[in-house]
Amino acid sequence: MDQKHIFLLLFAFFIGGCSSSSTLTNSNQIYPMKVGNTFVSKKDFYDLKTGEHYQTKIDTVRIVGTAVLGNDTCFVTNSNHYIINKSDGYWTNADGKKDRLELEAKFPGSVGDTFSPYQKPTLEKSSAGKMEPDTIVGNWEIIAKDQQITVPAGTFRCWEYQSDHKSIQTKKVHFRTITWFAPGHGIIKSENYYHTEDGRLFLIYREELLSEDLQ
Repeated sequence: MDQKHIFLLLFAFFIGGCSSSSTLTNSNQIYPMKVGNTFVSKKDFYDLKTGEHYQTKIDTVRIVGTAVLGNDTCFVTNSNHYIINKSDGYWTNADGKKDRLELEAKFPGSVGDTFSPYQKPTLEKSSAGKMEPDTIVGNWEIIAKDQQITVPAGTFRCWEYQSDHKSIQTKKVHFRTITWFAPGHGIIKSENYYHTEDGRLFLIYREELLSEDLQ
């Protein structure tokens, strides 16, 4: 299997706006939720080893309805993801499963706040060279609350969130994810970095907002 296909599989395993003004909006929702809201983004993919760009996709996310998940009435997107704003922030079933939600963006919050570690089972090579069960944990942290970000949709000031995906037993870091949200507009930009064995970080994925249509 080539490196491009390996990355697409790994990305699917791990992953799960701002106004065009230069000021931070005072909206009480970090992701605007109403049936009909539409977000168009550009997604760029880069090779795991060389860092060379090899693919661009245009993705449209549209809120198409509502559905009940557990005790929550969530909004549903055209990609069948469940999303909801709760009192502590933006929740989604980021891995596509319908049986649980994960906190993706704590809001409101303070710089330095951490939240919502998620866990994924995996196999890691131990110090003895054997493949043994391990667990990858992603711990999110609020890095900044007033970052100026420029994307094709405009220049915005956003909240910045960062997560390192690390194995509990081996302490190996697999990926770093950085996402920029803005209250009232949702995700403006997201980047994923692959952590090499020698400690380097390679940009392997970038998503940027092209346009939004809010109802």
